[in-house]
Amino acid sequence: MDCEGQLYRDINDYFHKAKGIWYHNQGLFYPEKERVGLLDNYKLYFAKAWPKDNGVWYCETQLDPTASLYTAVYTVAVENDVPDIQVKVGKSFSMACNNAPLSKFFTLKLVTEWYHNTSLYEKFEDSKPEDVQELVIKSSTLEDSGIWMCKVKERDDKSGRIIREWATNVVRVNVLESDGSSIEEYSLAISIIVLVLVFVIGIVIYYCVRSKKKRARRKVKIMDVEKGFAAKKSRDRKRDKTTVGRQKEAQRKIAKKELDKAAKKIPKRETGSKKRNYKGKS
Repeated sequence: MDCEGQLYRDINDYFHKAKGIWYHNQGLFYPEKERVGLLDNYKLYFAKAWPKDNGVWYCETQLDPTASLYTAVYTVAVENDVPDIQVKVGKSFSMACNNAPLSKFFTLKLVTEWYHNTSLYEKFEDSKPEDVQELVIKSSTLEDSGIWMCKVKERDDKSGRIIREWATNVVRVNVLESDGSSIEEYSLAISIIVLVLVFVIGIVIYYCVRSKKKRARRKVKIMDVEKGFAAKKSRDRKRDKTTVGRQKEAQRKIAKKELDKAAKKIPKRETGSKKRNYKGKS
């Protein structure tokens, strides 16, 4: 694929240091060793094209550090030998058209069309390519098997004539008959949900029991503390009573001693018999 396209002569005559940058669909292209690479003048070559190469290829030429322009655009559509998509009846699938980059290069109206086994399946006339980038089959049937191709056509609004068209993707689809696996998948899903619920309930019960035990231990600790305070108060009261009793006993002893001292200081009176004997002698 030539990068410079119809501007080859002008670019080579006036821009000797021009460089080419290739893009695939909407991403920057990087060469693959021995399969896809660049030749002189930034020509793109494919040693072997694969279905993953499907889509839009375009080259941007950098004329100088301040100016660049798109100089070439190509499309690739390689049909695969094996199914690109394999689904069971009733399942949904989607296919990319790879058409969005074409809006950058063509100003006329672009029509996106999908073909199934060469027959037109659906046409998008009033939508931009970037708005219809894929086709979705919501519920597949056996008839959906086969080759699907996406094409983009440039149409002149005045004449209605198709000026040119591009094939941007080819998809091989294989729809398999249902073998009851959907019921098995449903049962498996139910089993998983039940297991999850049991697990969650078990966790809730575990934490409830754990919380209850913690509250019980906390209550026992509070009761033990209260009992300790009560016992301490009782001991304090007993100790206070003992101390008061001892103080009173000590006060009584001190008072008794004082009385005894006072009694010793008082002179003793003579008894009446002694007085009578003294008078008889005189």
